[in-house]
Amino acid sequence: MMKRLMMGVAIAGLSACGIVPPVYLVDRHTVMELEASGDWPELEKRLYKQSLNMGPVSLASDPVAQRRERALRVLNGEYTTTETAAPPAGTAP
Repeated sequence: MMKRLMMGVAIAGLSACGIVPPVYLVDRHTVMELEASGDWPELEKRLYKQSLNMGPVSLASDPVAQRRERALRVLNGEYTTTETAAPPAGTAP
């Protein structure tokens, strides 16, 4: 009796493993991927036309950059306090 019970459980267990619901795999892009890889002809035309009208643009003077540049000139010995350049140190005038 025990042997039949064990055999029935084994057969039921093995048959249950064979019944698998169908699994469907949908391979499609997300909305973000579609927008990122999309084609934007109007935007590309507008940006292209704007880039044709642009030319060289002078940079605004940044006071921090000016101070840094002035400090580097002093360290390099290029800074002069008078109109005429002073002779380098160690040379006779």
